[in-house]
Amino acid sequence: TIAGPVVEEAFDRKKMMLLFGISGILSMAVSYVVYVELLGHTIHQSVGASGAISGLIGGSFVVARRMGPAGRQIEHAMWRWTVFMLVFGFVAPGVDNAAHVGGWLIGAGMALVMPVGLTQTVAAQRALSVATFGLLGLVIASVALMLMHLKGFPASLENDAEPITILGMVVKPGAEWDYSD
Repeated sequence: TIAGPVVEEAFDRKKMMLLFGISGILSMAVSYVVYVELLGHTIHQSVGASGAISGLIGGSFVVARRMGPAGRQIEHAMWRWTVFMLVFGFVAPGVDNAAHVGGWLIGAGMALVMPVGLTQTVAAQRALSVATFGLLGLVIASVALMLMHLKGFPASLENDAEPITILGMVVKPGAEWDYSD
């Protein structure tokens, strides 16, 4: 897909990475809200980077629209990708359309509010660097927390803590995964 290079050229690499990462993280939150909170599924598993990629596609669509007639070809390509993702999501079992739509909307929204072009000031460059590394740290911490709760994690950590609530979700340290529906 041409989405990544289009967004990177319109903004810069750090802004593109932020758009990708934030779209990915928030698309998973959208997926959780739709499937668990709204539809009442007790277990919802979703993997992959499609929500983040959808964010790049949504961002590319906005960038292409800003380009006017010069961006028509990119705009049409992004529409084709969007339609393909949605159709594939309805045809193939287990595809997370909520993450796709959420990622697309988040990426498009971010592209609407982000200033176009390279970041000029040193202070803004530093702020982008801190945000990028903070996002990377959040992703690493999320993966580490997920891995810690997989079945077979060292027994010394299985029962040493009480369940805690983070952002309204109960986290049970050491709990085994339940793969049944």
